Amino acid sequence: MRVRPPALALLLTASSCLASAAAAQQLWIDAGQQAMVQHYNDLIEQQSAPDQEGAVEDARRRPPAETDADERCDPEAVRAKLRPEYDRRLQSEGAAAAESWLRRQAEEAGRYAARNC
Repeated sequence: MRVRPPALALLLTASSCLASAAAAQQLWIDAGQQAMVQHYNDLIEQQSAPDQEGAVEDARRRPPAETDADERCDPEAVRAKLRPEYDRRLQSEGAAAAESWLRRQAEEAGRYAARNC
């Protein structure tokens, strides 16, 4: 059987169009594979924290702790938090030790604020 050149060209064009259309389609989501991945993740979680299912669920429900980060970014809040310990150290260890401790705490708070605030 002899194929005419225009028919051959049409056949090749149609086949390339079908191939490109098939390649452009998105892959189907494999529900079985997705279920297996979730099951595997559950197993890893159970093995890393045995008998802690309640604590894990509580941690999932708990909102992220943004108040701590905000408090550490506020210089007045940091000062108010450090003041009682400074006063205690001032009375028990003396001014030099209390100021040294305060200087270290202030440096640490400054580094945190520079990176995160």
